[in-house]
Amino acid sequence: MNKGILNFLSIILISAHSYGQKFFMPEGITYKKLENGFRYYIVPNGEPGKIGIYLLSDTGSFVEKQEERGVAHFLEHMVFKGSKNYPGNETSEALERMGLRIGRDYNGSVNDTHTEYRVFIPENNKETLKQTLRLMNDWCFNLQMDSTDLEVEKKVVIEEIKLRRGGGTPFVIGTYLEGHNGLGSKEQINSVTSKDVKDFYHKYYTADQLALVIYGKVDEKKVSRYIHKLYGKLPRATDKTDNKYLDLSRETIVNGNYQNENSEMLVLGFKTRDFPVVDLPSYKKDLIYKVFCEMLENRINQLSNSDLERVRANIAVPFTGNLWFNFRLEAKKDASYNNMLKNFNYVIAQARRFGFLQEEINFFVNKLLKRYTSALGSADNYFGAAQLHFFKGEMPISTQDKVKYTQEIANTITPRDFIEVLNSFTDLNKTILFDKHANAFQAGFNEAYILGAIKQIDKNTKVAPYQFSEPSNQFEIRNNTNLPEVRIENLNPKSIKKKVKLGDYLYLLEYDNGIKVVVNNAPNSQTQIKIVSKHGLNNIPEKDRALFKFTADYLDEAFGDYNQEEARDLRRKLRVYKNLELGNTDYELQLKGSNQNFQQLIKVFNLIVNNQPQLKVDEVQKRIDRFYKSPNNSNDTYQGYTNKILGKGLDTPSIEKPIIDENIIGRFLEYNQWFKRSLKDAYIYVGGELPEDVDELISTYIATIQPVVFNTKIDETQPPLKTEKPAIKDISWNKKSTKSSFMFASVSSKPITFKDQLISEGIAEYGYKRMFQILRKKYGYVYSLGASSHTNVSKNLSALSIRYIVEDEANVEAAQKAMIDEVLYPMSQGELSDDDTTIIKALLEKDYVASFYETDRVSSDYLRWGLDYGKLYTMKDFQKMVRKISKEDIERYMKRLINLEAYFILVQK
Repeated sequence: MNKGILNFLSIILISAHSYGQKFFMPEGITYKKLENGFRYYIVPNGEPGKIGIYLLSDTGSFVEKQEERGVAHFLEHMVFKGSKNYPGNETSEALERMGLRIGRDYNGSVNDTHTEYRVFIPENNKETLKQTLRLMNDWCFNLQMDSTDLEVEKKVVIEEIKLRRGGGTPFVIGTYLEGHNGLGSKEQINSVTSKDVKDFYHKYYTADQLALVIYGKVDEKKVSRYIHKLYGKLPRATDKTDNKYLDLSRETIVNGNYQNENSEMLVLGFKTRDFPVVDLPSYKKDLIYKVFCEMLENRINQLSNSDLERVRANIAVPFTGNLWFNFRLEAKKDASYNNMLKNFNYVIAQARRFGFLQEEINFFVNKLLKRYTSALGSADNYFGAAQLHFFKGEMPISTQDKVKYTQEIANTITPRDFIEVLNSFTDLNKTILFDKHANAFQAGFNEAYILGAIKQIDKNTKVAPYQFSEPSNQFEIRNNTNLPEVRIENLNPKSIKKKVKLGDYLYLLEYDNGIKVVVNNAPNSQTQIKIVSKHGLNNIPEKDRALFKFTADYLDEAFGDYNQEEARDLRRKLRVYKNLELGNTDYELQLKGSNQNFQQLIKVFNLIVNNQPQLKVDEVQKRIDRFYKSPNNSNDTYQGYTNKILGKGLDTPSIEKPIIDENIIGRFLEYNQWFKRSLKDAYIYVGGELPEDVDELISTYIATIQPVVFNTKIDETQPPLKTEKPAIKDISWNKKSTKSSFMFASVSSKPITFKDQLISEGIAEYGYKRMFQILRKKYGYVYSLGASSHTNVSKNLSALSIRYIVEDEANVEAAQKAMIDEVLYPMSQGELSDDDTTIIKALLEKDYVASFYETDRVSSDYLRWGLDYGKLYTMKDFQKMVRKISKEDIERYMKRLINLEAYFILVQK
């Protein structure tokens, strides 16, 4: 048999096999649909240390009729106001006892198409997980919706309405949803009754319209059994609510009142029904639609002598069930809508007459393929895919499978695949938007003219064949195959002296030369390399601090055998971003990249840290002169006082127009080497979705850096600012509101321990809670408030800052009195209930366990604790320390720290 025929038959067989298969739920996702219609998903690759629990409703604000506006959002507020098994305040109190704070750890939100309730809890706490599932179960079917709570919540929602601007999406212009932003109006909210909310709740919060997503590491079998036990009892829905969202494709709308803030625009939307991607035919259809829009966008943008400044075309899904071929045509100066429409029609007529070209199809399919291929090294976002499966029925697809399916389609797709959509899409019902007050508008540009012109597209015979050229403004998709190679000498890797496991995704590498590298390969962690050092400006002479702090960031703009321009170009192409933080007692040098460029990132890191730059006096002088002329060169009075109270303040002389000479340059270059390379006094952090040979790369390009000694005896610090009585300092901050910060500091005769730090943070959280209860809920004096703690190990100092902002000047004195009498005084007496102790410890466990792998925490704070306390703790260490803290420990520490005989109030007004 002819070889060509064999190849042809093999393609047919492969395609027939693929097209006969449906997509299945990827391995790793647990998905079940209970008999009552309730669905749940367990997605294990969440953020390490944290479990996200999401209760999803496929009901959003766009199910609302005109008289129901705002009810979906109002109902979301009522979820936290009590239920059958958690009446009244018991819902919020139960969440609080688990260490969860509204906004940060739990919240709800409503958009056009769905409602989401989310709770984030720490790993390895079975009771907290069960309690959360019980709470959410009550939210599904057992809300109380007390009429008193309803009236209180109306005020909250109305305040939200005042703050939010915008009149909804333009996709619904011309329908009963026009202008609907999800909140409703003040009048509509005031007219909402308890019956309205309950009716909405019972109609839309049924088992078949709800789903649960658990995102994180759990015992899947045990959790599945518990979900079946709880949620299997929810009653099956008796009334079907199919097609609850408006079908936009049923009518054509032409509207001349559309105004775009940025340009005069003609919007052409061709409307059909959306479809889920569940098998290869639907995957191919989705790909054809995407490529179809990209090809038309490219052709229209390349049209010569047009009235179009820019065109954007895409497949839009305005909301559930709807799909648009969406074209947004921006006008040039002196353009007319008539000509813009003619330009669009010309391109469509051209494509219909001559067809799309194979080379342009190949280009845009391969562009999509490159995008998927470049993401192969990243973890798949199965959480978002699970949500999409619930809302739309779309099957989650791994990036690897996207590459496979797209490659298969790329090998077989032809211009014939686009004929049907090309010839039929303009026959669909349309939404056409323009501004009849714009300069582009001319009399006669109306519905009849527009629809008639589109209907006559095929009669446009004066069209020439299209010559394909690539888009001029395309964004280059980078991957391992087109990254520039960093020029660096061959290095022999150092041997690893010790490898210590610190967590499931975290470990420490130690080397004989004193270098210590903490490696974090947790899923979805940011790719970066960072030096965190215990040295700071306090280790160099006073006369050099201000200038060196400004100059330090410019010292390594050239490195290796790259000059300044070449080095900048290399970093730009590799997308390597440098950041330097230099404080009085700390130094951090950070390089950020991506998981595609890690090998090049670590080489650049080696070159920068090993770099011994040469600086010219005149270049440094010019930069410094510009700095001192800039308006940003001013001191922060509030921060200055805070630093002094915390023992972090240093005297930095004010220098005007400094004269730079070779001696200054020489000292600065020496300081630069000390800060970068005093690696025995630092940790190096390496994080990201790292390659398998990461240890070898670290041993080659980090461990081979020769550490230096920070060669100065200077360790200048100032003692904490003390006061023998309450001291008030007024500070101007040029705002109408008034911010009051109550600051307490206590120096111990014993060394500060990590347990002390934990207790101090717990007290800050307790202070925040007390403020919220008294100043916010009881009196309504304040809207914004905050609390934080600080420990200065070198000074044996613990400090606390509790602060709030008062908007109404008339409440400033009353708020201060209530703060002292009802918040701080009980704290100074060590008054603490058993419930308060439980909450404090739960808050600490939540922060130190659930947030353990958060990039800012593990790449900075975690390493500083290691430098301060001489040990890198594990997640289990944190959990044990928190659980061993007693009520007496907190009371004792709080009485010592909250001293009402001696504290500071910084008042900014």
